[in-house]
Amino acid sequence: KQAEESGEMLEVEFRTQWPDGSIHWLGGAGRYHYGEDGRPISMAGVTIDLDSRKQAEVERDRVFEHSGDLLSVTDNHGTYLQVNPACASVLGWTPEEMIGKNWFDFVHPSEREINLGAAARLDAGQTLENYVNRYRCRDGSYRWLSWNTIPFLEASELFATARDVTEQRLAAAELRLRSDAIESSACGFDIIDSAGDLIYANQAALEMWGLEDLESAIGTNIRSRLADTGMGERILAKMRSTGRVSQEFTARRRDGSTVEVWMIALATRDADGNEVFAGTFIDVTDRHQLE
Repeated sequence: KQAEESGEMLEVEFRTQWPDGSIHWLGGAGRYHYGEDGRPISMAGVTIDLDSRKQAEVERDRVFEHSGDLLSVTDNHGTYLQVNPACASVLGWTPEEMIGKNWFDFVHPSEREINLGAAARLDAGQTLENYVNRYRCRDGSYRWLSWNTIPFLEASELFATARDVTEQRLAAAELRLRSDAIESSACGFDIIDSAGDLIYANQAALEMWGLEDLESAIGTNIRSRLADTGMGERILAKMRSTGRVSQEFTARRRDGSTVEVWMIALATRDADGNEVFAGTFIDVTDRHQLE
């Protein structure tokens, strides 16, 4: 009726039943033509099959509802228009609590300036990939989220997916802490492969063996660092059979001098599942001299 009175384009979507009884979605668009008296006399338009689009929308909504990642749609100012249920499982906020609020209501206060920069990039039509920030949970804690956000300037909307990377960041931080502790330790620490070739050594171990730097040391064999070359075979054999060795031995530095060393080593596996041996070494030369 409105299209008839206003002369505007009429656009409708509707379901219809075909002769075989099946139900299909159709879309129609048309405009009235009027006679000299101003009364509508005909309508010209088109009708299209919307089944494929409707099926795609169903699949999209299913993914949106059941995805383990956080999915959201905001306006171009960052106000939430739609969020999926994963937000509740990760952040504790229900979709109803987030819709209508701005994403700046959730970011960590100390990262506001950084997030303003990200928002400016989106305003310029740039896509954000793997953008990480902290988001406030309902209980007041914060989780690290990694975002991929695509701006749709024509619709003045932003579509975003986010993944909770809190545990990965905590694990990486702990790994860095352990790595720094090993590298700065006064005790020697190294890792060798199952053949006895060096994979890694900290600075204390390099100095203990009289090696100049890690790059040139990688690949050198444990046998070259033992005064008793046969002991290398015995240590490796015991490591393979028991998974652990505690041993004192005389080590030979690259310059030919010797040092008395106490070692404890464990068998483990690297990220690819290969057997490696990790050892800690203490220079006990002074103790031997006192004895």
